[in-house]
Amino acid sequence: MNWEAFGAMAEFGGAVAVVVSLLYLAAQVRQNTRAIRGATAHAVTERQQAELHWSHEIADIFTKAIEAPESLTSAEAWSLSEWLNAAIVMRQNEFRQFRLGLLGEDAWEQSQSVVLMILSFPWGRNWWHVLGRHQVDEAMAAHIDDLLRDAEFLDFREALDALKDLRAIEQPA
Repeated sequence: MNWEAFGAMAEFGGAVAVVVSLLYLAAQVRQNTRAIRGATAHAVTERQQAELHWSHEIADIFTKAIEAPESLTSAEAWSLSEWLNAAIVMRQNEFRQFRLGLLGEDAWEQSQSVVLMILSFPWGRNWWHVLGRHQVDEAMAAHIDDLLRDAEFLDFREALDALKDLRAIEQPA
């Protein structure tokens, strides 16, 4: 065997090894991306569960803000403001993760629906314009403004009444 043929075979073997290595690395990157997306979705779910727990603690204040916002005390308004701030800052984090491709479209749509829900009542929208928009970056503030501009708001009073009315439950035939 001559040295040129041996060199060509070694070069070919090296090229094959490079291609195999690149395929392996691509598979590892895909697997790592899936793991990061899964961890992100899990973290979002945990934050939302914590948020729901805290919302239980301020349920009376939230209801008062819907039914008689003028009767809120300063302390109640502060508590509700802090809850809304935490909720909006969490959504900003999810917005960033969505833009980085770490949060799926369905999870981001769910997050946007939370924004619309918590800003559906007049006190919440007022909070957004007075305080909330200053708690997030410009991109998130613009995104929420766009959501609010095109939104059909939930009537919380009607929803609360419907929840209390057990006749609203559809009975199976």
